[in-house]
Amino acid sequence: MTKTQQQTTAMTLHGTVDMGAAREAKQALKDEQAAAKARGDRMKLEEGKNTIRIMPPVRGVKLPFHVTYLHYLRNPADPKALKVLECPLKTRGKPCLVCAKASQLRRTGNVVDKTVASDLSSSRRIFANAVDLSKPDEGVKVAEFGTKIYEALIAHLSGDDEAAVGDFTDPQKGFNIIIEKTVGNAKNPKETTNYQTRPARSPSPIADMNWLTQLHDLTGAAEVLDDAKVQAILEGRFDEESGKFPPDGEVSTADADTVTDSDLYSTKK
Repeated sequence: MTKTQQQTTAMTLHGTVDMGAAREAKQALKDEQAAAKARGDRMKLEEGKNTIRIMPPVRGVKLPFHVTYLHYLRNPADPKALKVLECPLKTRGKPCLVCAKASQLRRTGNVVDKTVASDLSSSRRIFANAVDLSKPDEGVKVAEFGTKIYEALIAHLSGDDEAAVGDFTDPQKGFNIIIEKTVGNAKNPKETTNYQTRPARSPSPIADMNWLTQLHDLTGAAEVLDDAKVQAILEGRFDEESGKFPPDGEVSTADADTVTDSDLYSTKK
């Protein structure tokens, strides 16, 4: 075979980069980085009075809130180690291994299993883009809160009583939101942390219009993992300190039926 023939043959052995796929990969990486930032850039409500400004929704989204459901998973080998994950079943209608495990445990009739199943159950959490007005230089962060604050905010937004102020996220005519946090007594489980939420007395424009360019994609505010990694957490095979999971593809067969039995994905108790 001549050199020319060798070159001709060699040219048939390679493909061509799909630039569309390259652009998709670039966007996927950008989305992943944005989601990681949203998960880490959280606002913390302090004890006492918190004054925040909730930002309007991103273009194309109807409300300033993203409602999700989270599982709080503790490592059996280290109860202090906590991993917080989005529940794909209640949030997006997709199978959830944690819900499957909880459903399986409820069926045993064992009191201890029932307690563990309750711990595995998801909790509703709400995310919103907001600025802590005591730290305006930190810009827009992801505020996370529970149902009680969410109910109050919805009432302020669209209620029929005196609590309603309309679109408090409007950059020009909106309202700051005041959240009073009262921390409960750790020694008395009945004394829980409470929140009182109200709008400021008068509307005001936001202090920095640049905040509108800092909005996070709230759909990425909660971490989502594949079944193999969730299984590793449930079995205590996730190293919280190093953040390392078992090698890809290593899935325990101890609870294989929870992965394949579609009935176990039901939310029914």
